[in-house]
Amino acid sequence: INELAAMFGHSAGFMKLIGGLELLGGVGLLLPQTRKLAALGLIGLMLGAIVTHVRMPETLGMLPIPLLTAVALVLVIKMSGGQEATAAVGD
Repeated sequence: INELAAMFGHSAGFMKLIGGLELLGGVGLLLPQTRKLAALGLIGLMLGAIVTHVRMPETLGMLPIPLLTAVALVLVIKMSGGQEATAAVGD
């Protein structure tokens, strides 16, 4: 992780924080009550990843990954509209 952090110009602690936030976001996507909030948080992380890749020409080839992920997360938000209310009624 130290080598990856150095390549992106971040500390190892920051990279671990990003990984932890991504993990929490992934778990949040599985729960209907937190799906939209998790998707919004992950979109924010992906926007940060896009900025990082644009600033680093040597990693520009990885740019489609956060772009496509952000698009997929927008679709998750659009498709999960109203599911929170339905889930609350079923409880």
